[in-house]
Amino acid sequence: MAAFCKAARMESGSVMRKFALAVMAWAVADVTPLCAAADYADAMKSGDEKNRACEFVGARADFAKAQVAGRNSLEKLEARKRIASTYRSQNDFKMAKEEYVQALAIEGLGGVQKAELFIAISEVCQAAQDLDGARAEVMKAMDTKDLPPEWVAMIMLRLSDLSSAKNDYASSREALKKGLAVELPRRKGLCQCQGRVREDR
Repeated sequence: MAAFCKAARMESGSVMRKFALAVMAWAVADVTPLCAAADYADAMKSGDEKNRACEFVGARADFAKAQVAGRNSLEKLEARKRIASTYRSQNDFKMAKEEYVQALAIEGLGGVQKAELFIAISEVCQAAQDLDGARAEVMKAMDTKDLPPEWVAMIMLRLSDLSSAKNDYASSREALKKGLAVELPRRKGLCQCQGRVREDR
């Protein structure tokens, strides 16, 4: 009987330990996302403050922490873009471009996010007087899949501006024409509204 009671107590203790470990694991799993969110927000806030104060090295360190703490592709992308922006503020276009290129390697980015990065690289190339490189990046943006109409139109207008900067006015007009020909939901609604106004008159 004594042996049975001892075994029962041991089994009960084992069950309690397992229960306690399960509760601890649940608590850690439940709190970890909140801690990561706080780490990300704090690092981004600190980086923004240092960036505004032109403390670019410190800002980059904070944004790098935020990039690691990011819980998804969009948070990691935003942190990487902030790092690139600090280099752009210092006119270090080579490093800014490298940061945007690294951002393109983030898994889970959608078409709009990729196109945005290609346009950002294009702007950096143009700032560095590399118009051919800037145009090449715009063409990459144009080839990106799953873009909404407004992005297609914006990319064409960007191509028009670059062609004009190279004094290629024929290509500039062609790109502008294609950009304006993109049917946008708002533009369609506006045209319908204007049509009704003309009919009323």
